[in-house]
This record gives sequence, structure tokens and C-alpha cells, in this order.
Amino acid sequence: MNAAEDVLQVLDALRGDELNDHEADVLLERWSGERTEEELLAACYAVLTSTCTPLRLGSTVKAVRLAARTGPGTGWLWERLEQEQEPGKLSEAQMTNWVAGFYYLRFDAETYARFVRMASLAMRKYDRLSIAIMLSTWSGLGDREAEVTELIERLTEENRLA
Repeated sequence: MNAAEDVLQVLDALRGDELNDHEADVLLERWSGERTEEELLAACYAVLTSTCTPLRLGSTVKAVRLAARTGPGTGWLWERLEQEQEPGKLSEAQMTNWVAGFYYLRFDAETYARFVRMASLAMRKYDRLSIAIMLSTWSGLGDREAEVTELIERLTEENRLA
């Protein structure tokens, strides 16, 4: 197997459910020292867009932290997600991975805005409401409390009308 095939095989494993949380975490840690920045970002993205359940919390948090230390940072992950995902096509598992991965990082205004946009990518109104509620518990809420409250109220009303 050549190096490119090896990379693709690992990315498939991270996207799928054959690795448990510890195995995915160890693999990401190993790749952070052995692989190029592009390969590491691709691995982080694979973890965050995985549809496996149960959620691999440790590896999702590690993916975000490792991506944050690269040159492009976590912005690259967001840009790729926004380019590849059609509105309404983000699965519950993928959304949960993203929210969990970023939850332990203090967010800035740009990340907050991206999570609000992410709500439009969620498949179900319930999932959009879940994102809003998660935002309301975030440690970096600060002066965005009124915005989050308004978002929760709007999405709750949409849910009620559905």
C-alpha cells in the first residue's frame, strides 16, 4: 500500500465507526507529529464529520484543538463544512460532533456566527434548537446572551408551529 492509499484508509476509518474514541484519539495524536498540516486537517475534518455513534467526545475535542494549532486554524474546518454541506443535509451525529468538538474552546464572534449559520444546516428543527441551547451554555457567551436568547425563542416558536 502506498502513502496516499494509507492516508485514505485512515480517513475512512476516522469517518466511519470502526475506531472507538481512544483509538481515534491516539491516531490523531500520532498524526499530529508524523503527517503534513493538510493531512492532519483532513483527519480532523473526518473526525468532526463522522456519522458514528456513540459520539467520540475525546477525539472530537482533540480534532478541534489540533486544528486550532495549525496555520489555517479552525477556520479551514468551517469553510470546508460550509462548502460541502447543503442546507438540511447535516446529520444529527455530524452536528453533535461539531458542537462537542468546539464546546470546550472559548468562542469568538466569528465562531458564534458560524454556529448560528450551522443551525440552518441541521436536518430537523429540533436539531437547530439544540444548537441554540448549546450556545446558551457556552463558557464564552458574554455579551451575546440577548442574541442567543432571541435565537432560542425563534427556534422554539418554529418547533411549536411545525
